[in-house]
Amino acid sequence: TPVDTLALLATQALAAEASFYASEAAATSATSSTSSSSSAAAAPSSSSLSDATMALLAAVAAAEEGLAVSPNQAELRLGITSLYALLGAATASRDAFAPIDCKNIQMDTMVHHILPAAEGGAAPEVAFRVCQMADNLRRDAGRDITELGVTSYTNGVYTKAIEFVGFHRRLKISHSLAATAVVKARTALRVVLASAAVDIVSGGGGGGG
Repeated sequence: TPVDTLALLATQALAAEASFYASEAAATSATSSTSSSSSAAAAPSSSSLSDATMALLAAVAAAEEGLAVSPNQAELRLGITSLYALLGAATASRDAFAPIDCKNIQMDTMVHHILPAAEGGAAPEVAFRVCQMADNLRRDAGRDITELGVTSYTNGVYTKAIEFVGFHRRLKISHSLAATAVVKARTALRVVLASAAVDIVSGGGGGGG
């Protein structure tokens, strides 16, 4: 619809504007690090970052307007998922992504949209859930590919059997699934360290009393 198109164009334009301001801030920061008057260069950098943030917020508002009319517009929904993650709103990013309801093989091609939010501020349970979905894909695909490949070969549908072999190879070298494994390990480590910190604080408090 026209609303979808206008909202998408506005979101993309504002995101590009935010990218420009962010690159400007990065360039200013790099210059200030080699300049003798770093304090004078700090103000433009801060201003650029503020402008980038405002542009991201405006992009989110434009995307929300479009999704209010067409909640199933995939490009807007994926875009706002990334925008919220860039703004540090991990929970909002997760909530924006959830209606897409990724299933099985979609995890291989779409999980990178939610991983930044899953690991970048959301509760550990969010990251573990995303990783569990990826684990389910590995398990189910391993079972189904074997069964369907054998069935296809038995029935003489050799092209299908070759497709299943290719699919198995694709999952084996999947960058997305490897990334979820890394996120799962880091999140588990974060939980252990947080628990240890709580134990240390509690123990210290008890000793001080």
